[in-house]
Amino acid sequence: MNDPAHIASEGIWYLVRLPETWKLMPHRFSGRGDEIDHSQYWETTVAPLLADEWKLSNSQASELSLLVYGFPRGRVVRVRNSYIFFNGEDYSQFATIKQIANAFSLNSGFAFKFDDHERCQLEDKQALRALLSLREDWKAAGR
Repeated sequence: MNDPAHIASEGIWYLVRLPETWKLMPHRFSGRGDEIDHSQYWETTVAPLLADEWKLSNSQASELSLLVYGFPRGRVVRVRNSYIFFNGEDYSQFATIKQIANAFSLNSGFAFKFDDHERCQLEDKQALRALLSLREDWKAAGR
């Protein structure tokens, strides 16, 4: 039987800042009804991990849970026999195309395409940087 971790898949991903490094957090869809959106993934998985890693208080963790659009993110969609990685073109400081493709077991047959919907939002990014006392900066949409 094939290991699902080695089969190409659709899904969503975030690139998040931990205290010591950036981390790619992919969520692979199995095709068995486990498709979720970025908001659900952020609330159930990403924000709790970040709150734990950064040792945030309960009030800080609550604030963090609202900042869904502050870090680079994207989604992987299958179109016929290929895959498209939709992204906000704000990931390349912290991960390569190959790293993201590998997380979804894709070696070929894929394309990266800009999608304005996947861009970091300036307000959320600024709030994350303040909450986590980050000096690092990354691309974001907004004024």
